[in-house]
Amino acid sequence: MDERDIEMLLALAKAKSISYAAELLFINQSSLSKRLHALEGQLDQQLVIRSNTGILFTPAGLAALTAARQIQRITQNLHAALGDPSTPLHGNLVIGCSLDFAQFALAPILSRFHAAYPNIALTINTGYSRNIYQRVLADECDLGIVRGDFYGSLAKSCIATDTVYLINQQPLMLADLAHLPFISRRSDVSFQNAMQQWLSEHHLNPAKQTIMSVDNLASSVEFVAAGLGWALAPGLALRHFTGFRQPLTLAGKPFTRNTYLVQKAPSQDLPQARAFTAICQDTV
Repeated sequence: MDERDIEMLLALAKAKSISYAAELLFINQSSLSKRLHALEGQLDQQLVIRSNTGILFTPAGLAALTAARQIQRITQNLHAALGDPSTPLHGNLVIGCSLDFAQFALAPILSRFHAAYPNIALTINTGYSRNIYQRVLADECDLGIVRGDFYGSLAKSCIATDTVYLINQQPLMLADLAHLPFISRRSDVSFQNAMQQWLSEHHLNPAKQTIMSVDNLASSVEFVAAGLGWALAPGLALRHFTGFRQPLTLAGKPFTRNTYLVQKAPSQDLPQARAFTAICQDTV
């Protein structure tokens, strides 16, 4: 598998279509099909399945795609490592970031990083934390910023801990909550369980009180600000919230939400990754 094969597999994964992948590679569809057929012959495996809606990778195709991504990352790291040590850091860095963190806290970090290392090209991929964690595992990202607790093989360091608040448009007492509409929010499993535990501790039944369920933290806060109900929200999203907020406890301890920087061990030796980690820890 050579460099052209790697480019082809990465383009197919991105485009999910032979025709669109050909456009990304600036070749015609016939040439791409011939190149794919040649690689399948070389590996003696079918790599993709064609359908009316695009392509799907076979198990062998997914293995080849993983290898292609690893080779690409190793090559990029080698180029960065072989750079003149007397020159400023340069190269590429692919960062995966939680949607909430990207919306509320990532910009100042990127601003400082770009000012300090203008020769490093950044690629930012945002998504749900569970997906970002998987993308780092799959070598699609050098680093990941995830919200909540994940357990696995990735090295992780806590870069932020923010308090979870009860929020409402107007001041209220905890005793009032059972009679007021609740805006629930879908989140990762660990935080979902923590919110459910807090509701149970206060004998609240969200099934009876929920007037709406959202999957976006910013929307939840905006709906509360509009007076549609009360919610639970981490301080990360409340910098511009002017309504009532009350810090909460859970099982007798402060109710908090952690943000972690996760990466594979080899990425910790990448100069760009070390530089980003340092600025990230110093900024948040």
